[in-house]
Amino acid sequence: TRGVSVGFKLEQLPLFTLWKNTAPSADGYVVGLEPGINFPNTRSFEAEKGRVKKLAIGETARFELELGFYNSAAEVQAIEEQIRSLQGTTKPELHKQPLADWCS
Repeated sequence: TRGVSVGFKLEQLPLFTLWKNTAPSADGYVVGLEPGINFPNTRSFEAEKGRVKKLAIGETARFELELGFYNSAAEVQAIEEQIRSLQGTTKPELHKQPLADWCS
């Protein structure tokens, strides 16, 4: 009956990282949803993979995020339908282990 969505433009933020803290539940639970231009690795690793954006002196970059908050079952259902519409027939690709090009 409650939900949160994160919206962003793939042209600005082409990568997305979902991570979670797997510490004991007594320590609390943390999840990260991070759209980005690179993955959360060391700068040197990301540079090797060509994922470090460099700005020239005086150059700027713009990144836009949209956060949505939903407080009823009807609102959650409406955003789920919008997400399904955006996904079309594309299915998520899940990996049980990180891929070598994605993490150091």
